[in-house]
Amino acid sequence: MGSMIVWINGAFGAGKSTVAAALLERCPQLRLFDPEYVGYVLREFVDVPTGDFQDLRLWRSLTVEFMDGLLREYGGSLVAPMSVLDSAYRAEIHGGLRERGYQLHQVILTVPAQTLRERIDGQVELRSAATWRKERIDRAVRELYGLCDIEPDTIEIANDRDPAEVATEIAARLGLATRTTIG
Repeated sequence: MGSMIVWINGAFGAGKSTVAAALLERCPQLRLFDPEYVGYVLREFVDVPTGDFQDLRLWRSLTVEFMDGLLREYGGSLVAPMSVLDSAYRAEIHGGLRERGYQLHQVILTVPAQTLRERIDGQVELRSAATWRKERIDRAVRELYGLCDIEPDTIEIANDRDPAEVATEIAARLGLATRTTIG
């Protein structure tokens, strides 16, 4: 099997990073790629007028180039936990990766809006971004839920369980090889 990309999408507070970590524990062929780091680097060099680096065309193209470079040079497969709410941005990034021949699966973690708000309120380490994240919950629910009927290779999984169970379901649904023992 060639390189695969598992893009974990969902609202802020949906548990993308936590589920990605659980998936990495189970699937030795996956490596983490966090597109947010591309945004952090860009902020050091350019202004972000909207406050959201995803609005920078360069962020989107560099994300594709960076992932492509990693996979060409080092092989394997990647898991990318990142909320991308804008459908044109998703099409640009996901389409760019598919054009380069990668099998990309988008996993949408679905969580009720009230649960998302409670999770965000409980995340002490991200307290400074809580308002910004909560302001985007309704849009995330509106833009992302139901995409499995619209965008190719997209599955929705309710993240209302232990992250290990969600990761196990993702691995099974995508046919990923898993370790027999975890820990």
